[in-house]
Amino acid sequence: MNGSLITRWLLLPFVFIHAIHAQETCIRFYGNGIAAPDNNRIKIAIAAGSPVNVSGNFTIECWLKCTAGSNNGTVNAQANGDGWITGNIFIDRDLYGNGDIGDYGLAIGTGTGVPAGQRVVAFGIDRLGTGITIRGTTNVANNLWHHIAVTRNSTTGEVRMYINGNLDASGIGPAGNINYNIGRPTSYPNSDPFIVLGAEKHDAGAAYPSYNGQMDELRISGIIRYTGNFVPSVAAFITDANTLGLYHFNEGSGTTAADVSGAAGGPSNGVLNIGGSPAGPVWVADSPFTGALPQQWLELKAKKEIQKVNINWSATPDTGPSVFEIERSSNGIQFSSIGRLDGLLYCSDHCRYSFTDDNPLKGKNYYRIKYIPHTGETEYSRLLNIVFTQLNPYKIYQSGSRLVINNKYIMEELIVWSSDGKRLLERKNVPEGVLYLPLQNMRGLVFVHISMTDGNRYTERIVLQ
Repeated sequence: MNGSLITRWLLLPFVFIHAIHAQETCIRFYGNGIAAPDNNRIKIAIAAGSPVNVSGNFTIECWLKCTAGSNNGTVNAQANGDGWITGNIFIDRDLYGNGDIGDYGLAIGTGTGVPAGQRVVAFGIDRLGTGITIRGTTNVANNLWHHIAVTRNSTTGEVRMYINGNLDASGIGPAGNINYNIGRPTSYPNSDPFIVLGAEKHDAGAAYPSYNGQMDELRISGIIRYTGNFVPSVAAFITDANTLGLYHFNEGSGTTAADVSGAAGGPSNGVLNIGGSPAGPVWVADSPFTGALPQQWLELKAKKEIQKVNINWSATPDTGPSVFEIERSSNGIQFSSIGRLDGLLYCSDHCRYSFTDDNPLKGKNYYRIKYIPHTGETEYSRLLNIVFTQLNPYKIYQSGSRLVINNKYIMEELIVWSSDGKRLLERKNVPEGVLYLPLQNMRGLVFVHISMTDGNRYTERIVLQ
């Protein structure tokens, strides 16, 4: 692009080590829970004293790998806790009907504003009929592993969702306890007192589809583990005093997903209910630590520089030639490419990049970075938003017998031309501030040409009285 600058340089050393495990499997769901009621899912019972029956602060996190074509549910951000239930559900701790305390769940799907071929994550939470659903913007359905984390503050009600370590959505939901009320009367004893993975727990109908894809490394914690952007671990989670449930899914066979948290009151083992066509869930020899990991968008930010926008980011290296493409939109939905950096080869650590948009749009500018590794699976960064309420770095107008220039930055040159092409006035190196220029009986239509020191040029048409 004309005037655009893309550069690359190395960051200081950044440790990024892939762990080696003797056995790495994950769990694979086929999304046919509706067609196979109470099957193609993992059920974790909630009983008296179950540590996974979270009530206050918590963090729920896992890794997902799936494709968009296999998950066609719909998710929406809304002012209640139900915006996730029509998505492809991968964690369900819902209650049928109105809950007497609270419930929550996670799903992926499309929806208004989600680009075609992409799927995003939604998290919904409800307490006593008051709730919220937050929805992210990051595509998680490109057949790569993505780390999903949700945190909840029971005092303020704030919920946050992080995708690959980047804050993707947040909101204020209900405060207070949201645990399952042990012993409550229910007409659904085979679904209500359970955390269900990979399916809508009640098999309520086709409007509530099941998740079709892989899951690994599920951890439920009784604290808020993340308060800002972070780099997800590239090794299996280890338990600590705040871990309430931990599932590595490394069993590889059988119908038990073991909880290895060691939490008091546990273990809260999961049971594989296998069924459907194809029959699932099944154990798969794959994990986030042996396959392709998602791109880590680090230090991703956009900043105004006079009348330009500088976008800076650092990213994990690829093992072969890869491409970054910078895209811009005025509405956050339809994007077009404004720059490209290709032919990138492997570098030994995180690399830093920058791009300058020399001609931003007036009003809102949404930016995202499209990453195309040598293996071909496209990924997108989160959206960046910059607003230019006034693009011109100056104001120019007539006041009596003078031309007034209110200049925010140094002008390299200012020339006033008559409509018949005569040069009427010229100034060079005009300092910032207010400048008054005598009109010397100039009348009628004139053109004011302005050159800024950053290379931008402007032309104003003014009718002098």
